[in-house]
Amino acid sequence: MLYRFAYVLMWVTFRIFFRRIDVIGLEKLPKGKPVILIANHPASFLDAMVLAVFLRRSLHFYVRGDIFSHPLAYRILTILHMIPIYSKEHGDGILEKNKRTFDRGRKLLSKGKMLLVFPEGFSRLSKELAPLKKGAARVALQTAFGDGQITDLYIQSIAINYSWHGRGASLFIRVG
Repeated sequence: MLYRFAYVLMWVTFRIFFRRIDVIGLEKLPKGKPVILIANHPASFLDAMVLAVFLRRSLHFYVRGDIFSHPLAYRILTILHMIPIYSKEHGDGILEKNKRTFDRGRKLLSKGKMLLVFPEGFSRLSKELAPLKKGAARVALQTAFGDGQITDLYIQSIAINYSWHGRGASLFIRVG
């Protein structure tokens, strides 16, 4: 319910915020099949939101784990399809929490859901791709070849481009 409300609110907001929105390649996303989306990350939290709105499928995505520390935040963010993921910057001991994170991703994919991964690991306002981290490959390999293999898994790249970062910008999304 909260996810659907946020979807409608963001759809209206983006239609006002962006001057032009182009989405190309939606036909490459099979309906009802498990999909791992691998996307660039040029504009922080905005990237996951525009994809959740304009890809026309419910989207689950990994978010830096430190924002889940409060129980209420954890509950709300989880309802909004966000999954905490931890990195070494949060401390070595915290990385063990990622086992549960990857298990959750595998369960979602086994149900035919779509999972978004930003392999850059973080975002910054730049059109240049940062070095990729190994998490995206790990999720895909564990999902495809781990316990309870998923044979119908699709892995699809996605490119997000903003003409600039601000009101009146153009948004371009290319699947594949």
